[in-house]
Amino acid sequence: MENGEIPENANEHCPGPQSESAGKSDACQGCPNQEVCATAPKGPDPDLVAIAERMATVKHKILVLSGKGGVGKSTFSAQLSFALAAKDFQVGLLDIDICGPSIPKMLGLEGQDIHQSNLGWSPVYVESNLGVMSIGFMLPNPDEAVIWRGPRKNGLIKQFLKDVYWGELDFLVVDAPPGTSDEHISIVQFLQATGIDGAIIVTTPQQVSLIDVRKEVSFCKKVGVPVLGVVENMSGLCQPLKDFRFLRMTENGEHTDLTEKVIEYMKEKAPEMLDLIAASEIFDSSGGGAAKMCTEMGVPFLGKVPLDPQLCKAAEEGKSCFSEQKCSISAPALKSIVEKLMAKYWCKEMSVEQSSDAHQDAFIHNCPFKFIESWVGVNTLCMCFVDSLCKMILCSYFDVKSFTIWFTAGYRSTAKPDQALDHGGDIPVITVTKVSSSSHLCFYSWNLIKGTAGTTNEAVVFV
Repeated sequence: MENGEIPENANEHCPGPQSESAGKSDACQGCPNQEVCATAPKGPDPDLVAIAERMATVKHKILVLSGKGGVGKSTFSAQLSFALAAKDFQVGLLDIDICGPSIPKMLGLEGQDIHQSNLGWSPVYVESNLGVMSIGFMLPNPDEAVIWRGPRKNGLIKQFLKDVYWGELDFLVVDAPPGTSDEHISIVQFLQATGIDGAIIVTTPQQVSLIDVRKEVSFCKKVGVPVLGVVENMSGLCQPLKDFRFLRMTENGEHTDLTEKVIEYMKEKAPEMLDLIAASEIFDSSGGGAAKMCTEMGVPFLGKVPLDPQLCKAAEEGKSCFSEQKCSISAPALKSIVEKLMAKYWCKEMSVEQSSDAHQDAFIHNCPFKFIESWVGVNTLCMCFVDSLCKMILCSYFDVKSFTIWFTAGYRSTAKPDQALDHGGDIPVITVTKVSSSSHLCFYSWNLIKGTAGTTNEAVVFV
């Protein structure tokens, strides 16, 4: 029980050896460690300090919860992560569903392994700004069951938080298992001191699911985690009419496929019907669904996501529903929910994101340099011409989040615009210039060291 670790042979719902109730609570009865825990010195868990240090580089932490399994919580977690990454945020997705890790599948990362470095465990990356961590990467066989008691699951969650090196993150999305059990208590306990933005709760419309979601809301209120909102998933089946199969059932229960005939008939008699979207209620929402529950419990309702076969396919293939036009029904609904979250809770981050394009446009249109080529993002190659002669060539990178300009190289040449450029070995390389204002970036200038002709040139960049 070093560092307050919960022993593997502890009873389920063990309060932990550092708890004041260690060895004394009802959960401790019959535990082989009961006497040791009751007499052991109590104190703060040193691992919480390590977790706080790791989480210091994470701006926002979001829990994705559900009262019931099978409501599409992991699908929502995956697509939320894809959506945030598509906005150029640095995103981490942590899967703490120890017994049913589905995130590797939904991110297209099956078969990947975790690597270690001197900084800790490295996440598996979907893209350069979207990293994932899951026990699914640690299983030798994907079909192998994880048969662990609560203390061992809690120990792995703690290890994920203190040993995974995420680097600088804008958002850490935590996909939790359904319910309100050990994993939920642990993640809240471990992250509480570092600040949790809140929880997004996913449900389906029927009362069977909403009953358990009410318990999830109650859990969040008891442990002090704000409820960012509730998403009603699988809110009716929506699909283009032309994508349906049309069957005729025989008396003995067999089906005859009439799809081809029906489609041909519609093309001939009513072609406008082929553009219609067909909708059907899969779950009983006569009780008012998630919207009514949110009103009754005083929590925000974020919106509805229809049951879209194309979204299901995207999850199976580990793809983003936003990258292609196939998820034309579910993607707009998910995007609306993400935008609502951004506007309500992370408007500062959204303003930085929106300012990115504005700053880039200002850089391109207002700089007195003639731009020869534009690279990725705001990595830019530009030249300054004076009297039809190139006096300066500059490679620059402008980081809109930290408002820093990086000048990576400088050259001088007396070549005409259509001639090859000479390298000016006497030109200084300028490294970092901080911009003092986030709203109005300033003029920056630098002097070139005297060249062979004995002249000093000056160039000015306006961003």
